[in-house]
Amino acid sequence: MCKLVDTIRACVTPTSKPAVNISGGIDSAIVLHHLTEKSKEPVHTYTVAFTGQDSELADGQQLAEHYGTVHHEVVIDSLLQRYPEILSFMDKPRFNLWPFYVAEQQSKDGILNCYIGEGGDEHFGGYCTRSRRVILSSGCTCSSS
Repeated sequence: MCKLVDTIRACVTPTSKPAVNISGGIDSAIVLHHLTEKSKEPVHTYTVAFTGQDSELADGQQLAEHYGTVHHEVVIDSLLQRYPEILSFMDKPRFNLWPFYVAEQQSKDGILNCYIGEGGDEHFGGYCTRSRRVILSSGCTCSSS
């Protein structure tokens, strides 16, 4: 954990507007916590939602309120329509395109660097419902809490 904290803190510069994409997950919450501890500037947070899908907006809002960030909600409704344009920004196609879409909004807000906790929840014990399914499917029993 110390290397993660040191890395986050080392990347904060006096001239940068700090920002982090948050979902309410453990990974982005850890990044946000250490970023707000180090930054002298207000931290900007972004939560992404896709039209018509279960949203992380409420979790992101709760986390933003807890840390007193300048919070932005980005609702993506035309990602597929802009797919060719978004692909043109990349060296090679990737599975997860939404960060490229959100980067456009962040640049309009003056954000040059944005932290993400992408893919870290599993390493920090997040996603309780997924962990519970894995445990149950392995034949182990656990008490419901």
